[in-house]
Amino acid sequence: MENAAPQPTDDTVYALLERARLFILDMVAFIDGIFGRLGDVPLTARLARHLTRHALVPAELALRRAILIIAADLPVPVLKTRPRAALDSPAPRAAAAAPAQAKPPRPPRFNMNEPPPRKAKAAILHPETDYLTEDHPPRILVLTDDILAARSAPPAPAPPPRDPTASFRRRFAALQTALNDPRGEAERWARRRIREMARPGAVQRSLPVPLALPRLARAIQRNVHDLIRDLTDLTNTCFCHDTS
Repeated sequence: MENAAPQPTDDTVYALLERARLFILDMVAFIDGIFGRLGDVPLTARLARHLTRHALVPAELALRRAILIIAADLPVPVLKTRPRAALDSPAPRAAAAAPAQAKPPRPPRFNMNEPPPRKAKAAILHPETDYLTEDHPPRILVLTDDILAARSAPPAPAPPPRDPTASFRRRFAALQTALNDPRGEAERWARRRIREMARPGAVQRSLPVPLALPRLARAIQRNVHDLIRDLTDLTNTCFCHDTS
């Protein structure tokens, strides 16, 4: 095929993955440096949002694409089928219950799903007014004695205060765990994809959708934009996606 796009060489892929690794390490070191400077001062929600936009999200985008590039070069995993027990076979005897042992908490899992692009805010069809529109009739049409004598339900208890920085800490911990074992993450992703594609009625795609070039914060440097673009292009090339 004369018009086929040239395939990347192993040296090109390795060099790009190394660029991604160094960039993610820089972002991890940057966030760790912020935590070190804070000391005992708690992380505020405003600072967590800033770190998410300018450090965590770019690092996640780079790592997600790097894992997909690694997964594209792996052999197709073979699903293991568990043999079903025969209907006539007796049920196994319940073994003596072993003493429960406290298991260490499982580290948060790195999210391999590409976040969808932001949608424009829908236009307000019914602006807030002091009166009800024709298609919004009042709930009570007639004030009967039963309605007037009925007692209002007690208010629901307020939910406990949510830690606005908990999500950031979980995502940062998941990023560090995946960065320490990107090949393991690639193997786990490949097995999940094979299981999803083996389900009845599943769409036979190597990826759910072709990866698009995400929009990053304006303050992010140009070389980061170039890195994410190169990783996106290589990921789509590895999975034979036409992005033209």
